[in-house]
Amino acid sequence: MATTDPPRRPVLIWDGGCGFCARWIARWRVLTGEAVEYLPAAEATRRFPALPRARLDEARLPAGAPARASRPGLLAAPLGAGLLALSAIPLAAACGVDVRWPAPLLRLHRRLGALQCANAYGLFAVMTTDRPELIIEGSDDGEQWQAYELPWKPGDPRRRPRFTGLHMPRLDWQLWFAALHPMSQERWLTPLLARLLEGSPEVLALFGHNPFPDRPPRYLRVRVYRYRFASPAEHRRTGAWWTRELAGDLLPAVTLGRGR
Repeated sequence: MATTDPPRRPVLIWDGGCGFCARWIARWRVLTGEAVEYLPAAEATRRFPALPRARLDEARLPAGAPARASRPGLLAAPLGAGLLALSAIPLAAACGVDVRWPAPLLRLHRRLGALQCANAYGLFAVMTTDRPELIIEGSDDGEQWQAYELPWKPGDPRRRPRFTGLHMPRLDWQLWFAALHPMSQERWLTPLLARLLEGSPEVLALFGHNPFPDRPPRYLRVRVYRYRFASPAEHRRTGAWWTRELAGDLLPAVTLGRGR
């Protein structure tokens, strides 16, 4: 391809909008250093106007664009089989299963270890099988209660689970840990409730739904529910994505010290 601004090093063009791709680009930058330049597609088309846009769009395969099934199929099958084989090694280790793996597979696993494409994921190599969730509810009279909904974590059983990409929903994340180990989270959970009772705009902005838009409630309580995914039959019957049962109260009704 002719260009008036030829690159001095290899250029890898990526779509620029995929969070998953951004994570890999960041990792490859660490591995390749200054040897390779990484350009989002929009920047690449400005820098290299002679680059055929149709070919670039075909390479990116945006949603709805026609694609030849044979090309991705030829790559997906061997790559999928290879990843499945490599993933079996950390999976067996996490499950405590002793397997005598073929030496070539172990060597390949060690060589690809830096890419972390088949490895245990930090704290979550083994996941919990129980899902307790904390639900914060407010009330003006101590009788009628309404729930504060967070944008990401489970709340209303009829709300579809959401994907967060590379975004870290900090409060949702912390409340999930608080449900697993509630006593260790008091140092920040109590101030959180106090800010809700004060109607702090900064704290309310972390929530997806504020059931008291005009003024904060007089009381708050924190309930513990145990969630599980609804079965296909339950979802068809009720429209719910989750089913839940009340396990108890983490905090009974609390209010500000002024007794408002």
